[in-house]
Amino acid sequence: MAGHFDQRATSSLATSWCLAEGAEGTEGRFRILPASRGALPAGTKSGNYLVNLMALAHAKKRGSYEAVLVDADGRVLEGTTCNVFIVKNGTVRTPPLGAGILAGITRDAVISLCRRGGIPIEETDLTPADMKGADEAFLTSTLRDVMPITKVEEITVGNGMTGPLTETIRRAYQDYVRDELAKGPRACGRG
Repeated sequence: MAGHFDQRATSSLATSWCLAEGAEGTEGRFRILPASRGALPAGTKSGNYLVNLMALAHAKKRGSYEAVLVDADGRVLEGTTCNVFIVKNGTVRTPPLGAGILAGITRDAVISLCRRGGIPIEETDLTPADMKGADEAFLTSTLRDVMPITKVEEITVGNGMTGPLTETIRRAYQDYVRDELAKGPRACGRG
């Protein structure tokens, strides 16, 4: 049943859930919940999205926008359908692919745009404490682009508004998408 979590569950496959609670539908807040039993390791390419769906359903039931997965060691991994980034002291940070996350298309584009724009970026382990102490935070996905996060649990991220670096990255990403679309359709696998 969604919303019921066995707090005794311990396993290398266990996944905790961090909930991003929507603020006006465009920004979010995170809350950590206990581990669930039987989850697939993050990054597993599978048709089994049960844990993600359960986490997202639980998040929605609580008025949240997105759920973020945390591994058994307490490392932030990814959202159910997105990647996670924070900004601390002018440096953008995101979990590394080696943590078992899926390589998101938007994630890759944001990393490239940061590097090309001279914005320091690191692929490194993150914890919920890192998110709580972030100056800025955001999610990325093809459908959501770059979406700011303004609260982690009850802690306000930065000044509680979209951060300046997040806004710079969001605009750069939107320009990138606009430029790609202007190139017109491409033949798949040809050329």
